[in-house]
Amino acid sequence: MSELGRWSLGVFFSVYLGDVEGFRGWRLASTRHAQRLGLSLKIETRVLADGSRLGMVWLANGLRPHWPRFVETAGEIAAMSYGNETDESRNVIAVRVSLLQREVTFRLPLASPQRLYYARVRSGWVFSDDLRLVTSLTNARLDAHAVYLLFQYGAVPPGVALFSEVQRAPNGHMLVSGLADNSVRSTPLADPSGPQQFAGTPGDAEQVLTNQLDRILEPLPRGAVLYFSGGVDSGLLATRIAQLGRNDVQLVSFAFDGADSEYQMAARMASHLGLRCERASYEPAQAVGVLERARQDYSFPFGDISTIPTNLLVQASLPHAASAATVVEGTGADGSFGLGALFRKWHLVYAAPQSVRRLIAELYDLLSLWRTDSRIERLSRFVRKSAALPLTHAVLAQNALHGIAYDAPPDAGELSLIGTRYLDDFGRNLTPQDRLTLFDLLWVCAGRMAPKTFDPLRTRGIRPIYPFLEPPVLALSSRLSWDMKCPLGVPKGLLKRALARHVPAEWVYRRKMGFTRHSLARAVFQSAPVQEFLHDVILSPHNPLRMFFRREVVQQMIERTRHGSMSVGAYTFLWTVGFASSWLRVDSGAAVDIDHSNEPVTAVPSISC
Repeated sequence: MSELGRWSLGVFFSVYLGDVEGFRGWRLASTRHAQRLGLSLKIETRVLADGSRLGMVWLANGLRPHWPRFVETAGEIAAMSYGNETDESRNVIAVRVSLLQREVTFRLPLASPQRLYYARVRSGWVFSDDLRLVTSLTNARLDAHAVYLLFQYGAVPPGVALFSEVQRAPNGHMLVSGLADNSVRSTPLADPSGPQQFAGTPGDAEQVLTNQLDRILEPLPRGAVLYFSGGVDSGLLATRIAQLGRNDVQLVSFAFDGADSEYQMAARMASHLGLRCERASYEPAQAVGVLERARQDYSFPFGDISTIPTNLLVQASLPHAASAATVVEGTGADGSFGLGALFRKWHLVYAAPQSVRRLIAELYDLLSLWRTDSRIERLSRFVRKSAALPLTHAVLAQNALHGIAYDAPPDAGELSLIGTRYLDDFGRNLTPQDRLTLFDLLWVCAGRMAPKTFDPLRTRGIRPIYPFLEPPVLALSSRLSWDMKCPLGVPKGLLKRALARHVPAEWVYRRKMGFTRHSLARAVFQSAPVQEFLHDVILSPHNPLRMFFRREVVQQMIERTRHGSMSVGAYTFLWTVGFASSWLRVDSGAAVDIDHSNEPVTAVPSISC
């Protein structure tokens, strides 16, 4: 056993495998990156048999000391990339190094918000769960297909990176890199179709589910925090915490204002369960701070307008989470326990003739329906997406603005296949409902929902836990039929039934408003600081994204948000462009250059390797 000393909980990690010259460049880049983020640094190095170098670095928050687990035996090193446990069944990337074979192996969980990026540098390989660090070691160029995917879906899918010189390992795979053959190869860890179907009764399934959640929640340290909205997902987690007698767990709920009905319901439910609930709130002008902190708070860009209240929730919860350094969040339940019940509704749209759907798609553009927030806009938005995309992609796409505000690359071919070949291949044996679930879990839940809290929390030394994305819960979900998960077609009916055993049923079977409210978007974009930011950053001639969207349409959107209103899809697209532009901008730490030829390029400073 090699003890690394009493230092902080690992936040980000990186591995280098190559010659000594490249090692020096990687170490310098890692040190600079830690300084930019205000994190401490711990490096372990080994000289391999042929004189090449293995480097392993952890960046950490210096305020939260822990004993990390780092196991070294003769010729092999085993470590977790993040956290303290060595259990490879957790939702964390596991790392194993064979010193004799000069080989490193990574095990990537199926639905973890933690990503693994890698790049071939001049004298070796660099791996990290932080895109910012990897791009600093390459002459990275924005990939036009990846930018299109970011605009269309709000997240780049698994297996795809934002930059052409950087690759991203696919979820649910084992990645192996060796110096002997100078290659990187990946193999699936499991069949996503899962094991044999669950053979018990609905009551048995409910019991197994609550048992799995209890096993995740019971070991929580005293004073842990649960992000609590009063909805089904966080409500079920709160009831399990209460049933375990863990009244030391602190609930923190977001409120748009003092009269927020969702917060009032959350407070009533918390009181009913005998748990404390604190309130976090915001002012619309605070949204510009979320945009300005984009590169500091997040290791990769994504697009989700509810990042505003969620980021502010993180900030408000820090004093409550200080002692336990642990936060629990309910992301993932919609994908694995509810999405399949809605499949039939979406499928009905595809029953309409393609010619009719194409006509509606043209009218959406001709009438500029994106300018309005109406039932007609929402329906025609999905119809327009259905005219160009298969059902799974249309459901996940955030807007219908392709061909209006942005365009796919000219060499893209069939739009539905851009960047999703890994997902298409990985889920080829699944039913349509299960295929949609897989896409949603990997691309949406782990791709842009959990990341809203994952990086901001771990950068501050706080461990986020997503019980519905943990491997045991996902394994159970994959074994349950949709009739069992959504009895009588009720989305998340299994979870609702379990929750209704402990709180009044009318609190469970109600319509809930999420963070992505139209009123939120309108108030945020009308604020003077955000308006100034949009003009200065999105419309800047130095914005590397400017070659990927239609400037005149985006400028119309910005002007319209000043006094008018738009559809939620348009607001979300504008937020995505603003967030990604901020993440890439020069004064956020990424030196940007524009190639004025036909190929859009953003160059990130290179450190010789």
